[in-house]
Amino acid sequence: MTPLPASLEVYPDYGMIGIYGSQFEVLDFPASADPAAVVVATEYAAYLRTGQTLDPVTLHFGTADAPAGLDALGTVTIELPVDDVLVSQITGGAHGPYTLPEGPGIYRMTVTGDGSVRPVRALWVELNRIGDPVPEDEDDE
Repeated sequence: MTPLPASLEVYPDYGMIGIYGSQFEVLDFPASADPAAVVVATEYAAYLRTGQTLDPVTLHFGTADAPAGLDALGTVTIELPVDDVLVSQITGGAHGPYTLPEGPGIYRMTVTGDGSVRPVRALWVELNRIGDPVPEDEDDE
């Protein structure tokens, strides 16, 4: 499998980019999300709102190449019960799967960028594993 790239150009559809594990089959955008939030999440997926649908957005994974002075745009926690992640352009297809360097688990996703620029052109996404995946209940199968 391909490792998570340092950066990736994505064409968001409906002004959103989805990030989720490959086990996920249906996008489930949280209906109760704050309409002004850049980062929103369900239990197994995170969504980045870009404010536009025509121009590409560059996602940078990690913070090593992040310029100084970026704004914290949001932090969410998602469970990735498999060892890979997809980056979805919603109806435009998905990039990946990409291997998660720390394997399956519960991840804190922190997103930074220039909060004064709209539409969004670049986002820095940091994924930090903070726990083990929740074991599946045998009754749920």
